[in-house]
Amino acid sequence: MRSRTAMAVVVGALVAGAIAGFVVAPQLLGNGVTVTSASTPGSPTTRVSPATADPAGTPPEPFGTGMLLQTDDFYQLGLDFDGADQRSDGRQRLSGCTGARTMQDLSAAGAGYASAVWRSEESAVGGRTTLRESVSRGDTARSVHRLVSALTDDLSGCRYRQHGDDRRLGSPVAVHAGSGNAVRFVAFNADGAAIGGVGVFHNGRSFGIFELVGSGSDEPGDMLDSLSAAAVKRIS
Repeated sequence: MRSRTAMAVVVGALVAGAIAGFVVAPQLLGNGVTVTSASTPGSPTTRVSPATADPAGTPPEPFGTGMLLQTDDFYQLGLDFDGADQRSDGRQRLSGCTGARTMQDLSAAGAGYASAVWRSEESAVGGRTTLRESVSRGDTARSVHRLVSALTDDLSGCRYRQHGDDRRLGSPVAVHAGSGNAVRFVAFNADGAAIGGVGVFHNGRSFGIFELVGSGSDEPGDMLDSLSAAAVKRIS
């Protein structure tokens, strides 16, 4: 219990630092939390500049499925999905770790929602792959901070238990991409093999979560970094 509480505190500090727009030095975090920077999919990992806030009073872009990951984002990662089921009611389940929770449970009415489930029988990295994603918009950056922190805490809890299908999550890793940020977790099966992962991402008032299941990538962390960076770009 003590290590789980300490991890929650550390991850909370990590997310707070990410939202503030600066990079937290890995040696200050401890407890196995590491920090990386990421560019768009297919590009080398790079260190990025601190986020720059949008001018005050700039209206947000219309919310819709264009805020979700797209086919182009998957191509260079070898994720060739057969198609996607998209919806805008905010009722899609977020991830296996977060149970029955949906975006409607997190965001205020009228916030705007977009969700998708991508499925493929086969992919370039082998085997059946599924990716689910949900995005929404908070009232303020402060409210988004609270929502992202709550989601990250929930995901951190899955490091210490195995849920229904015998998966568990690894250590949280912060990803800094452009003006946004993310925290991602590699997922492992009961045998300890990496089988995908989960990422929570945000940029300004927009935020979201994705879950990749079934990926046989040899570098699951790199794939999640690239997906996180692409997801941040889509909601920017």
